[in-house]
Amino acid sequence: MQTASIILDRIERETHKDWFDAECEQATISKNNIYKRMQQRNHTQKAVEEYRTARREEKRIHKQKKKIFIERGLELERFRSNNESKSFYQKLNKTRKDFQPRIILC
Repeated sequence: MQTASIILDRIERETHKDWFDAECEQATISKNNIYKRMQQRNHTQKAVEEYRTARREEKRIHKQKKKIFIERGLELERFRSNNESKSFYQKLNKTRKDFQPRIILC
């Protein structure tokens, strides 16, 4: 097994979820922690309801972020198709400035 892992090396999966930010990550972590607590409590009614609430909240946040991301893309596409170059590049540059790469510290 060790030789196989050295030769084949593990391929890291790249996610292309540009809409997924720190708020989404925090909601997911919170939901996962509540899920673990629910499992430890043997699925009591209160624990299950707490998990369902956290899951709904996580889904709401994810849907909201996706919707905003898609609307920005559609707006850019509308500017491009209507030959509104100035507006198109202004919006494009604004989205580029908002982007901040992830910093991975070892």
